[in-house]
Amino acid sequence: MGDLENTLPEDLKKRGARSGSELILTYGDALRAIAVANEQIAVWGLEGVDILPEGPDHFYVCDYTRYDNDIKFAGDWQAFMTANNSEAERWIEQHPLGDGHGYILTSASETEFAVLRNLRL
Repeated sequence: MGDLENTLPEDLKKRGARSGSELILTYGDALRAIAVANEQIAVWGLEGVDILPEGPDHFYVCDYTRYDNDIKFAGDWQAFMTANNSEAERWIEQHPLGDGHGYILTSASETEFAVLRNLRL
């Protein structure tokens, strides 16, 4: 469980479907999660998933975006986080998924991002 999931309200987490360690959120809950993330966490990638009849552990990715290559970290976490979260919100609004679908949010707090950057070096 990452920092985003640790900050989400319990009711939102309970409504989400699970696939392993992934939390799959509905359209409205994904937008709400981004609003919660705006406090300290960057959402820098999204997957739209189709949950198969077998249940939440069975899904396939039907759409995705990863825009972290377009939004570069230049040392200002607040600016980086705001740009990423605005893009995440825009993408979800342009890709509404109905019943039987959900979103997986790829995210990182400033601390998690620093660890990831160190691993990449």
